[in-house]
Amino acid sequence: TDLKLSYTARETLARILVRDALQRYPRLLGIRIISSTTQRKDLHVVASHEPKELDQPANESEKECVTKDAILYGKGDKKVIVTAPLHDRNGEPVAAVRLEMQSFPGQTEANAVARAMPVVKLMQPRVTSLKDLTN
Repeated sequence: TDLKLSYTARETLARILVRDALQRYPRLLGIRIISSTTQRKDLHVVASHEPKELDQPANESEKECVTKDAILYGKGDKKVIVTAPLHDRNGEPVAAVRLEMQSFPGQTEANAVARAMPVVKLMQPRVTSLKDLTN
């Protein structure tokens, strides 16, 4: 008999969410998900548009986003950064999603958050638990 094996590399849900968000919203400059895992309890990057960012420790604003369950806004050179919490099915913040978007004249915090929330809402229903997100 002819034996045929097909191998698909296993990808975490966090990486799938980043890939799907970039496909659906191609105008995003960058996206990354920060969370803890069963192997590593501190907050770190579990998925990113840049592979070299993986496993980098979380910065203070990303930690604050998860611990205080708050949406944070920052403005850089020609870009805005919105960091929003990602909740599990019980409403507990299990991760932070950091979105980088291009700024425009008249950009305010309110409309930057309004532009970022559809991306987070796209991810939210698929996250049932921290374990599902990172394993």
